[in-house]
Amino acid sequence: IGAAIQEHAEAARFSVVVAVGALSGAIGYQVLVESDPRVIAIVQSIAAGALLVVVVNEMVPIAVRGVQRWAGVLAAAGFVFSAILTWASS
Repeated sequence: IGAAIQEHAEAARFSVVVAVGALSGAIGYQVLVESDPRVIAIVQSIAAGALLVVVVNEMVPIAVRGVQRWAGVLAAAGFVFSAILTWASS
């Protein structure tokens, strides 16, 4: 029973995080919809940095378990590939 309660609490916590994120996104859009493109670029840069922090803190340690020393090289190669695709589509 204790495990079921803990799972329910985690699901409730996750639901709150999703709701707060959705609300924050809607408010942020309304605030920034008419903003200067430079301001939006700065906000997007900060968001991209935050996503990189999540990837490095949460996903890379899991990947390192599987590929050991190649994890950094493969991650860098993925970023380079992404940049090439972005430049090619411009």
